[in-house]
Amino acid sequence: MNAILKWMMDLQGFTFFLTLIAILWYTLETKRIREVEQQPVMMLYIRDIYELPIDKCEQQRQYVFKTNAGKLSEELRMGVGVLPPIDNLMFRLRNVGNGAAFNLEVTEESDCFRVSQYQSRFFAPRSDEQSILVESTSESPGSEDDINRMVFCVSCKSVNGRKYVYRYRVRDFEQQVVDFVP
Repeated sequence: MNAILKWMMDLQGFTFFLTLIAILWYTLETKRIREVEQQPVMMLYIRDIYELPIDKCEQQRQYVFKTNAGKLSEELRMGVGVLPPIDNLMFRLRNVGNGAAFNLEVTEESDCFRVSQYQSRFFAPRSDEQSILVESTSESPGSEDDINRMVFCVSCKSVNGRKYVYRYRVRDFEQQVVDFVP
């Protein structure tokens, strides 16, 4: 009889230990899921401003943003070429994640181009899309091969202060193809 009671006490302790481990594992997994749920996911696109699913006022605002930024940077930098060379195409960033993106920074990894202007450094969650202006650092606008080798590094912070970095390579500017670089 004592052997049965001892065995039941050992089984109860073992069951308690397994339950404790399961609860701790579940707590950690829930925390990870919450962090992923709050993560901003930034995507880089090449868009035709006249194909954007927005109203005419927003199209005009985007075109004016691009035109004025290009004229201003040409005046300030005396002949520095402004991308993109095709008037209707522009670089756009979009937050497709569920978390807001703060302190956004976009850099181009070569010495040929630089990102000179954002509309905002904050992106609301789920489908906030904004334009960025990319300029050539030399006096010529850059060749098509230079444009198609561009690699962008997009970094931002989430609500909880965690930093995320995404890299994208332009494969074909005219065909509007951008690849994610892991």
